[in-house]
Amino acid sequence: MSIDKNGIVSLLTFSGTISGIEHLWFIPTILFCYLLAPILSEILNAIDKRSDLRFGVEVILLLLIVHEVIKRFFGAFTPAWINCFVIGMIYSKLKDRGIVRRVFDIVVTVLCLIIIPIQFRIDYWPHGDLPIVLSSRYGHFVQYGHVFLGIAFVIIIRFAYNKLGKKQSNFFVLNWSDKYSYDVYLVHHIFVQSAFGVVEFISNRYIALPLAILLTIVSSILLCMFSNLIRNVFNAGYRRIPN
Repeated sequence: MSIDKNGIVSLLTFSGTISGIEHLWFIPTILFCYLLAPILSEILNAIDKRSDLRFGVEVILLLLIVHEVIKRFFGAFTPAWINCFVIGMIYSKLKDRGIVRRVFDIVVTVLCLIIIPIQFRIDYWPHGDLPIVLSSRYGHFVQYGHVFLGIAFVIIIRFAYNKLGKKQSNFFVLNWSDKYSYDVYLVHHIFVQSAFGVVEFISNRYIALPLAILLTIVSSILLCMFSNLIRNVFNAGYRRIPN
């Protein structure tokens, strides 16, 4: 692998990634989502005043509009990933809408169970080419399949959490993992799908996979420690600046 100055500049300006940490593509996307958040919040606050039926119709229209706007005017971003953020904001509005929330959970789960098998059928057991009208949209189909799969996992985990109870003392492991979850995301790719992937050096999967997990955990803890150190230095310097 090679890293040049252009790669470093693109990484630090959020305009690209470098070899081995391509998973950091999400940073420009999430920053763009944060930029949209105040606008989306105002729209959703207005929609939230509607009846359940009208609320459902208008959030569907909002997702369709966001998809088309991103596709036509912001080609550097993927509409499905932006809509994933929008769906997260919508989901926060469903806590007091019992029926709508149950319908949402069912629809997302059903879509996930439909889209993922279809994708596997097309990708791994191909039988001829897709019609042009479908092949041009197949990428969006796959991306939304991933979105619904991720949301389905969130729904299932929330359901399990509510069933097990909410006492913090019962979830030491969960609390500990929450502390490092973002750091895990940042470093795991390096030991899985990069030039430093453990399987590139150790052919025995029974040794390589546990080692990759161990290296990910250790690196995550170290990254968190260094991040906190840098953050504390900046905070200390900020407090010394006179008003």
